[in-house]
Amino acid sequence: MRLVEAGDVRVRLLDTVVFETVFTLEKLFNRSKRDIKDNFLPIIDLPDVVSSSKRRLHEAFALYVDRNISFGDAFHVRVALDEEDGQIITFDRAIGRIPGVKRTEPA
Repeated sequence: MRLVEAGDVRVRLLDTVVFETVFTLEKLFNRSKRDIKDNFLPIIDLPDVVSSSKRRLHEAFALYVDRNISFGDAFHVRVALDEEDGQIITFDRAIGRIPGVKRTEPA
């Protein structure tokens, strides 16, 4: 990590790595959503951390904390809002209460 912070190494951060890390921190280490967000976003924002999803990850972390939903659901909501005109198919009724989301119950 120090090499990345110092700008000596560039790393690519995949969305799946973020998902797994958030899950592990929350479920195995009992870290709060706020704590995970507050500690993860500065890493994502490092100039030598390369990700095509930096904006989307920021927005997903905001939903994850503010709406108290899983990180996976938060990320999928951001994808739906960005790419699918808010359309999302899910059993989760709480997701339907997020502004802009058009929830459809699976058949």
